[in-house]
Amino acid sequence: YRARESSGGFSFGAKFSDQNLAIPLFITAFYNPVMGHVGSTVSSKISDLWRVSTRIDYNFYSCDSVGSFGISCSCFEYNSC
Repeated sequence: YRARESSGGFSFGAKFSDQNLAIPLFITAFYNPVMGHVGSTVSSKISDLWRVSTRIDYNFYSCDSVGSFGISCSCFEYNSC
C-alpha cells in the first residue's frame, strides 16, 4: 500500500439548509484531497409526508462514481395511508 491508499488523510465539508423556501432544501458536500474522493447530497421535504434525496460520490484516482436516489413516506407517523 502507498500512503494515499491506506491513509484517510483530511477532509473538507460544508452543509447548507434553507427552511424559508417553499420547499425546504438541505445540501451537503465533502472533499478528501488525499484519497481523491468528492461527494454531495441534496435532500428536500416536498410535503408533510414525502421526502426526496439524491447523492453522488466520485473518486478522481479510480474514476469510479456512484449515484443514488431515494424517496420516503412518513405515512406511519401520521396514520394517513
